[in-house]
Amino acid sequence: MLGKKQEPLVYNFANLQKRIITSVNIYNTSLEKQKKSTSNALWDTGATISAITPKMVKELNLIPTGTISIRGVTGAQDVEFVLVTIELPNGIQRQNVKMAICDFSADIGIILGMDIITLGDFELLHGNNHTIFSFKSPPKHDYC
Repeated sequence: MLGKKQEPLVYNFANLQKRIITSVNIYNTSLEKQKKSTSNALWDTGATISAITPKMVKELNLIPTGTISIRGVTGAQDVEFVLVTIELPNGIQRQNVKMAICDFSADIGIILGMDIITLGDFELLHGNNHTIFSFKSPPKHDYC
């Protein structure tokens, strides 16, 4: 669970990255027997809310629970959303994550937005033609 002390998620890429993509587990916890799927997730600091593709929604038998207004490069629109549990590769979990249902790139099923990123320390380091990405939750410092 986010907030519980965990080992940081760290990826050391062999070259400079223009997109940070990691795997995540997504759970439909509304079913009597939990249904799980693993997908590539794009860490997107420009997204205020996380998103999931219609294909992932169908795969997990998720049922939309409402609508939300989102704004992207093509303008504003109302989309349906679902509630899921996400699990990062280092075991960090977050329950009842609201995810907008949106079509996007074929190589990813999830966008992790600032609703997730702000729950921890997000760090990108570039040098010597490498990219190092890390995410740690809870944050190391409490500035407030």
